[in-house]
This record gives sequence, structure tokens and C-alpha cells, in this order.
Amino acid sequence: MSDLNQDSPKRPQMPPYPPNYQAKSGGSKWWIPIVIVLGSIGLFILTIIGVIAYIGSQFSEIDFSSSKGATLELKDKSVLYLDLSNGVPEHVEENPFAGIFGNNEKSHSFFNTLSAIEKAADDDRISGIYLKPSGSLPYNRALEINQALKEFKKSGKFIYSFIEVGNESTYMSALPADSIFMPSEGMLEMNGFAITNPFFKSMFKNIGVEFLTIQFEDYKSAGEQFSRDSYSDSAKYELRLLIQDRYQSFVNEVSVFRDLSPNKVMTVLNEGFYTTKPALEHGFIDAALSEQNFKRFLHTKLGYESDSTSKSKDGEKMSDDEVRMVSVGKYLSSKFDIPDNIDEENQIGIVYASGAISSGKKNSSPFGGDEEGIYAKTFIKNLKDAREDEDIKVIVLRIDSPGGSAMASDEMWEEIRLTSGVKPVIASMSSVAASGGYYMAMACDKIIAHPQTITGSIGVILSVPNLSGVAEKVGLKFDTITTGPAADFMTGVYPYSDKDVKKLREIAGGIYESFVSKAAESRGFTYEEMRSKAKGRVYTGKEAMKLDLVDELGGMKETIELAKKEMGVDPNTLVYVKEFPKKGDAFKEFIDSMLNNMEASSTGMNILSRLGLSKSELQIVLDNMPSSVKSQVNYLFKLLDLSKKEKVLLASPTLPIIE
Repeated sequence: MSDLNQDSPKRPQMPPYPPNYQAKSGGSKWWIPIVIVLGSIGLFILTIIGVIAYIGSQFSEIDFSSSKGATLELKDKSVLYLDLSNGVPEHVEENPFAGIFGNNEKSHSFFNTLSAIEKAADDDRISGIYLKPSGSLPYNRALEINQALKEFKKSGKFIYSFIEVGNESTYMSALPADSIFMPSEGMLEMNGFAITNPFFKSMFKNIGVEFLTIQFEDYKSAGEQFSRDSYSDSAKYELRLLIQDRYQSFVNEVSVFRDLSPNKVMTVLNEGFYTTKPALEHGFIDAALSEQNFKRFLHTKLGYESDSTSKSKDGEKMSDDEVRMVSVGKYLSSKFDIPDNIDEENQIGIVYASGAISSGKKNSSPFGGDEEGIYAKTFIKNLKDAREDEDIKVIVLRIDSPGGSAMASDEMWEEIRLTSGVKPVIASMSSVAASGGYYMAMACDKIIAHPQTITGSIGVILSVPNLSGVAEKVGLKFDTITTGPAADFMTGVYPYSDKDVKKLREIAGGIYESFVSKAAESRGFTYEEMRSKAKGRVYTGKEAMKLDLVDELGGMKETIELAKKEMGVDPNTLVYVKEFPKKGDAFKEFIDSMLNNMEASSTGMNILSRLGLSKSELQIVLDNMPSSVKSQVNYLFKLLDLSKKEKVLLASPTLPIIE
């Protein structure tokens, strides 16, 4: 080596380094620890602020999500502003960080919306309601809001609705209004109802994946979307009955409120219209005007211009389009005179159960973006909190779920049965309480369903992928050494044999028999009587009532009335309602998730990415899907995620998205 070096050409000598020079070692990274430290400090500060906000919200009436930070004092001639653009979710987590990130207004839950409407009817400070329905509103919640507004109208106060964008569900909530307005360029989709589901058999076949789907029984069709390219006859039959029932309900309501014959309404829907002009021509709305002019109309209606004491927030005279509007969140946090007819000893607990059912614990974030769905351990904790609260005499289980994990459903069923031995538990069905959702409900002492609830689906679906086609496409071979013939069962890398299929049917059949048996015991039927009503079939709440699958028809209002009856409280007596999860649970769960540093994965995203789509391209595709199809895709991929750890599902064949 030394000889080689001697024969090498000499390099020119480098000039000396300048004074105080330090050679770079691949570039200085001085900024990295600073960013880490500053980031840690920032997160620490946000956490401390959240802790302070959470603690303060537990012991005071201060609204930390309000820019004013104090309880609102309403003036006379105020208007309750019902903005339904958030879809009115069943439950909204308290968010102590909302004000930090510019979200100064509380999201309002469905129960809070109904409570605000009821309170406003007897509140002399409220002159009327400004209803602004928009976006996607579940149909049965639209009907319950419709009913609440009917009751409100008995007070003699006005209701005016302004629709910018909407569909049949949006319009249903607005029907009780004295007048319905739209802007000239508004959009209102009026063309009847349809259910659109994606089918993935051919798509998966392209990459060599085939699904073996075993269903109990004929109507249990959720897995067909992985194993077929179109609806089965049984699925078509039950879903057609659902949309026909909804269609008739809608036609009847429009006919009554808009003074149109049912034939006229059906003719218009069959032709379809989508904009303001035909909505006005057909008598579906009363006038076309901008929101600014609508507010001027309200201003005049309220008589502000003739009221010398009417001043705006800054103390100046009110402008001609200014209205004292108060949102649901601010209205419920405003000062109220305490009524005399309050029973403080008897309280009702509402435990919310919304979304697909999974095992384990929910990871929440106070910044938003919580994991959606019902998680067994989280639900059991909430139910236990309500059960052990001595002030709570009756528990309402508010269910909005198409089902999911069979194991998690059974785990929660056991806890509900335990709770019903301590105090009465009433199931209140929302948009959907089917399959695993019905499994939860049947453990309760009584079941109340809305007439348009989608329920039933007492059945089991087992859908397992087989990847042998993928291996064949890429030339991948497998060789297995086993201790016996059953050891490589359900590996998914070899084609399933007749023996495998028989074994899978036995597994799913055993779970189905258990489901039907528990349902029969709960509802007082023999096994065969319940099986005739089961078979995986879904029903409306109205049909389920005829089959004795539910006890009563009604919404949240009727559920609260039944809970009072169970407690022996007079229907006119006011009671306190506690909601679970409790305030601040999202923040505590966020701290837990920080410590555990858990990450979620999406099976659906991974599979579609293998088809040649990047995540950004895939997101564009998903974002531009119709809302009904997007919901179906999200739901089916949720089922795929569940199937990674839980092979047997209690899932209904469709989400309650009917457009």
C-alpha cells in the first residue's frame, strides 16, 4: 500500500484555516434540540392550559370555549339560532382546547338541541327560532327535530327556516317552520330516496384476493359487498321495503305541511329538482332571498326599529340586518330562573353508544379527531360510572350503531345485564340499532325505537379473505410443517377446502344460535319464534314494534318520559340528566394516549394503495364520493380493520344513509 501511495500524484496543499474556524461535520444540527425543546415546552403549556380549563369547568359555570368566558345574560327579543350543519351528533365531547384553536362555539349534541327547543318555548326572552338546516342530517333525527318544533309552535312563537344546501332529511326538519326561505342560488336535492352500496368482489379479484363469506341467515348481507358484485335478492327485498317506508313517510309530511296532495308531491319527486327556482314554483318553499335580507325581515318582525332601547353589542343603534341570535350552546349556558318543580334526588343517566363496535379502549383527543365508534372497555367504564352514581335512578342507553365485533357486543351485553340488576336500563334507539346494536339493546329492561330507526339484523356474518391468488400472481410459494391437520386452518394462504368451509360454518352457526337464544330469552319468545324474526333481516322501528322486537315507539322525549315513569316521578316534574362519557373524559384519555403512544392503521387505505393510488390521490377520490357511498366505504373498511383481530362480526347490511 505504501508503494502505491508513493506513486500517486501529490495533492496541492490547502491554505491554512482562518482564525477561530471550526470544521463542519456533515452540517451543524444545532437547531434540532432547540425545536425539540420548544415543541416540548409548547405541548406542556397547552396541556397545562387544558388541565386548568378542565378543572375550572368542573367547579364553575364559566364557559371556557366562549370568547367572553362568562355566563351569557340574554336580552328580550332574542332568537334561538339552530344551526344543524354539524349533523347534530348524538354526543359531543367537551373540548378544553377549543378556544385556543379558534373554535369558540360549542358544538351541540342532539339532546342539547331538543332541550334548547323545549326551554325556549317557555322562555319570555326568546321570541322565536331561526332554523338553518344544512348538510347531512340523519332522517330520524330530522323527524325528532320536526316533532320538537311542532311542540314549540304551540307557544305561539315564530319559526323561520333558511336553507342554503340540503336534501330530503334537511327539508324534513324545516317543515314545521312558518316560512321556508332559500337564497336564489341555493341547492335543494328533492328526488326521492336511494341506497347505493359499493361491491368489491371484482376489485379484490384483480389483486388476487377472494373473500369466503358465511352468513346466518338469508338476509345477513353485509359480507356480500366483499363476495358479490351486486345485491342478492334477499338484500334487495329488505332494503326496498326500508326506502319505500321512508318515502311514504316523507310524502305524507310534505303533503300536510305544504298543503300539497300526495300525488303532487310524488310527481315532483319522480321528476326531481335541485335548485331554488323549481322549489319555489312547486310550493316547497315560500320565498327566495339572501340571508342578509332574511335577517332584515327578522329585524322588522321583532320590531327592533321601533324599540328605542334596542342597541347592538357595542352600544350603538342596531343596524337594519342585526338580530339578537343565540346559539344552542350559549343559550343553554345562559342564566335561567330555577324552576320550583325540580326533583334533585332522582336523576337520569344517559350513556351514549355511537358507531361501529370494537373491542378495547377508545383513544380520544381534546384537539378533535377522536376515534369513532363504540369501544367495549370505554363503554363499560361509562356504564359502570352511571351504575355507581347513587343520584342516578334510571339509565338510558342511547344506541346509534350498525354493529361490529361479536366478542365486544357480548362483553357489553354482560355488563348491561349486570347493570339492569341494580337499576332500570332503557334502550333508546337512534338512527340505527341493528345487529350488534340490537345485541346491546336486548340486554336492557325496555327498548324504545323511533318509527324510522333501522333495527333487527339478528344474525352473524363471517367473512375471511384468501390470499392464495395474490401469491400465485407474484410467484410466491408456501411450504408448511404442522403438528396435525388442523394446525394450518384459516391461514389464508391456501385455497379453503370443503372441510375448512364446514368448520367455519360451525363457528358462525354457534355464535348465531347464541345470539338468537339470548334475543329469545330477552323478548320472551321460544328459539324458533325468534329465529323466524331474525335471519339477519333489518326492520324499521315501526315494523319491529309489530314483531315485539321493541316495546314502544318514540324518540328522546318519549324515552325521558318513560324514565320518569320508571322512577315514579310526575311527568311535569323536571329532573337532572347526566351524560356519559362525562365532561373532561376526552382530555384524560388524551393524556393516556400520549403516554401509550398508540398509532392506528387503516387496512382499507393500505389495500387501495396497492391498486396504484397514492394516499393523496385516494383521499381526493374519497372526498369527492357522494356522502352515502363515502359512508359505506368508511364502514366497510372499518369492518376490514375489525376482521384483522376479530373474525366473527355482528354487522348490519347497510348504514342508515338513504338518499
